[in-house]
Amino acid sequence: METEKIIEEEVNKTLSALDGIPSPASDPFLFERFNERISRGENKKIRLPQAGRLKPVALALIILINIITAIVFLSGKENGAVKEQLVSSLRSDYDSNQIDY
Repeated sequence: METEKIIEEEVNKTLSALDGIPSPASDPFLFERFNERISRGENKKIRLPQAGRLKPVALALIILINIITAIVFLSGKENGAVKEQLVSSLRSDYDSNQIDY
């Protein structure tokens, strides 16, 4: 009961503090400008000029990283049995038909 009373007092203090704040001034023509823009069908999209060029670069970078990883993996110092075990483990993880999350 005491905590509810404290909470109610704090809420009342906060609300009374907001009573003294004047409402912000707004542009009187803001609504009309929005309606005009909507009626004209203006739809400005923010576009990065270089975004189209970055996609092939990102794809090439991913392929390069995969190739380097495969070369490092295949030329490692592990013996053949360890590599076979790793490959079969990866194959069983990615070849399963079920999704185990």
